[in-house]
Amino acid sequence: RKMTERFLGVDDGIRQFAENRSPRNTASPAVPMLTGMTLEHAGRLLSHQNLNFSTSGAGSFVSSQLPEAGARLEQGETIRLTLSALPAGIAALEEQTSDDSRATIPEVRGLSMREAVQTLRSAGYTINRTGSGTVYAQFPEAGAIMQTGRPVTIRGRARPMEQLVSERRGR
Repeated sequence: RKMTERFLGVDDGIRQFAENRSPRNTASPAVPMLTGMTLEHAGRLLSHQNLNFSTSGAGSFVSSQLPEAGARLEQGETIRLTLSALPAGIAALEEQTSDDSRATIPEVRGLSMREAVQTLRSAGYTINRTGSGTVYAQFPEAGAIMQTGRPVTIRGRARPMEQLVSERRGR
């Protein structure tokens, strides 16, 4: 039984010996990356690491922090968090976006991939495409208002052979 306890590491004598021989971590803790987190999540992380923090601003997302992530804290130093209503990346995007740069996404389902790409580019959007042939799906949907320069995803598939043959006979 003693051999099993030692093998599994549950022997108190071995544990105490290992604890006494291991070097103590005397370095000051590094500041974690908190920007973009919710205040609740950042608070739990800092509490778990026994780090002090204070907040300013309103909202539930951390938009900035001082000291920066990776910095070493002095004994008793407090991390200052600035809060905002939106996550850091979204808040910055909202500030850069003006209503002038938004447009309505055109309907491209049923068009050839080539026609759909031309239509979306002329409306000011970039394109992510999957497949070839005729567009059967698009995201975001037609009629949605979105900032120009953002991607619209289109999916295409070739028409069935029977349909192609009947179209050629009809011409």
